[in-house]
Amino acid sequence: MLSLCILATSLGAYAQAPSKTLRTYIVAGQSNAEGIGIGRNAAAYNVNPKQDLNSFGYGHYLTNTDRALVYKGHPDSGVGPGWSNLQASFGVQYELYQHNNNFFGPELAIGRELSHHLGEQIALIKYSKGATSLAVDWDPTNPGNNCYDYLINTIVNSTQAANVGNVALDIQGVFWMQGESDSLDLNYAQNYKANLLRFISTLRTKLGKPDLDIYVATIKDASVWTYRQLIWDAQQAVADADPHVYLIDAKTLETYASDPMHYTARGEVVLGQRFALQALYDIANLGQVAW
Repeated sequence: MLSLCILATSLGAYAQAPSKTLRTYIVAGQSNAEGIGIGRNAAAYNVNPKQDLNSFGYGHYLTNTDRALVYKGHPDSGVGPGWSNLQASFGVQYELYQHNNNFFGPELAIGRELSHHLGEQIALIKYSKGATSLAVDWDPTNPGNNCYDYLINTIVNSTQAANVGNVALDIQGVFWMQGESDSLDLNYAQNYKANLLRFISTLRTKLGKPDLDIYVATIKDASVWTYRQLIWDAQQAVADADPHVYLIDAKTLETYASDPMHYTARGEVVLGQRFALQALYDIANLGQVAW
């Protein structure tokens, strides 16, 4: 793992004062954070429903915008190609096709909604990897390199890339969409609360932000997620005990009939909108959204 001093240097050292500071959020988790929402040409994909952004009135989300910037770390390293304007391409397979990719995750609506309602340019740091558990893959105490380490790598690499452009990143919170894999194992599910608390505490310490806001999305209410109730209970308990942890209701968001594990384009858009709404509530000191 990267040492705290290295991270602090990366986050705070400039040869000169930064020309601007961007409100920044982290998007992290497993496959529904990664995103299998289809941007366009849904007919080309073997899914049901054949749905893309145009099919439910969100074709305007296909436009490249510099109001939100994205740095996406590689799932197996945390190294990304650099900062880019937000578009519907930062989902699964981005590492293969980059801006020719046709999948997106919650970052699309998060970036659109926050930049619009705040009236400012924002930055999103994204690291996600499908089929990963908090119990093992995101465990910050794991002596080997895992998703937690690659998340930290992504934060450091994105910050260094911003520094080159004389831009500072002010990390405000984390959008967390994860827990599905842990719901498949009784032991993992029973320990999800303790593991989530450890993950949050370690990340806050690493970033030097003891009150960093964490926006936790509940996993889908689908029979495939066997011990989902245990995950929901754990997520609720963590939020109840920490005034800087908020829940986002993702239990009933639309998934593919052909793949009930993953959110459709509409599901990913609504997930991102709900993440953004909760962040806006937080900024306005309005507390938890009553979903």
